[in-house]
This record gives sequence, structure tokens and C-alpha cells, in this order.
Amino acid sequence: MHSTPMSKGAVSNTNYDTNHTQDHYKPYLIEDLRHKVNISFDQFLKHILKVPSDWIPDNASHIQQAIKERSYIKMVQEYAQPIGHETERYHPFITLVNHIIAKLRKINRASTPSEFEVTFCRSDPTVVRGSHASRRPDIAVVDLTIAQLGERGGVDDMSLKGPKDQPFFWDELLSFFEHKQTKEALEFALDDVVSIGTGGKTVSGELIPQT
Repeated sequence: MHSTPMSKGAVSNTNYDTNHTQDHYKPYLIEDLRHKVNISFDQFLKHILKVPSDWIPDNASHIQQAIKERSYIKMVQEYAQPIGHETERYHPFITLVNHIIAKLRKINRASTPSEFEVTFCRSDPTVVRGSHASRRPDIAVVDLTIAQLGERGGVDDMSLKGPKDQPFFWDELLSFFEHKQTKEALEFALDDVVSIGTGGKTVSGELIPQT
């Protein structure tokens, strides 16, 4: 009768009045992972993000130019610096990602103009409002106008303590990320960061070294 987590009720109804811990939601994650399907990064771009299959090769010159800029290399090096705690890598990561998004936005603006600007910013250690759960995601992904709203001030103003004076609400978040430190320092070599193929070969790239 109760062989699977869902047979005991939805996770939102189970232990509703408690402050959920890993022991509460781990069975649901395990059940989901039993049915997981892995897809390649290229498949993710094509089927989830709806990026045209020829977008990367068509824009290879723009990508190459962006990763050779001194400002980009400096940001990657700062992101890869040795740290004592994972929180020290939040803002360098955010700065680097927002820089890359801004570069990509310039490429796309002519063909798909939009005033919506995806922005990464720190949320930890501030609790996100709008639910009974006390959750503090490390990094929030929001529209730029949301990041700049009221006392939040913008990405730089939230770099140390998140939006402590005006917390985010769940319905403002497009997504969120948790950082887990596995290395004190990240190895960085420009040739390892991006590899662009030509002449019909596979084009692949990694703009941010892995933590």
C-alpha cells in the first residue's frame, strides 16, 4: 500500500506543518531519479531552450571574440581563485554569468528584441517569502527590474547579504541555484574553457569552469 512516496500523499501534503528536512524529501527525489532520462547539452539547447541548431556555428566568431577579451579572462580567473567557503564564489560567479548573458544578448537583440533581461543575483542568506518553507537558495535568477526593485538596489548591492531589506518572493524567481564547493581552487586555462570547431566539425563550448 505504501511502497512508493507518492502512495503516501503528495509531498506538499505530507508533514505540511513541519520544516522539511532531507529525510522528508529524499524519498521523492530517489523515486524521480529511478525514471530519469539523460539528454546531451545539444539536445537541451534544441528541445528545451529552442535554440536553433546552427546558432553556435553561426555565431562562432562572436563567441571567440568574447572569450578573448581581457575583461572576460579576468572574471574567469577571479572566479577560479582559492576560497575558504563557497559563499566567496557566489559574486564572482554571478558577475561572470551576467557578463556572458549580456554578450549573448547583444548577438540576439537584432533578431529577437526583448526588454526582458535575465539576471543572476545573490539570494542567500535571506529567506524567500511566499511559502511556509524557510528556504534560502544561494543564487536567484530574476528579471533585471526585479533585482533593482526598491531597496534591493541591484546585483552589486546584494553581493554580500542578498536582498535582506526586501526579500524575494517565489513568484519573482525564474530559477535558483545551490552552490556546493568541491574544490578550493579551480584550474583555469583558456584553451580548456572554450573549443570552437570549424569545417563541419562539432562546435562545443564551456564558458565557465566547473566547480
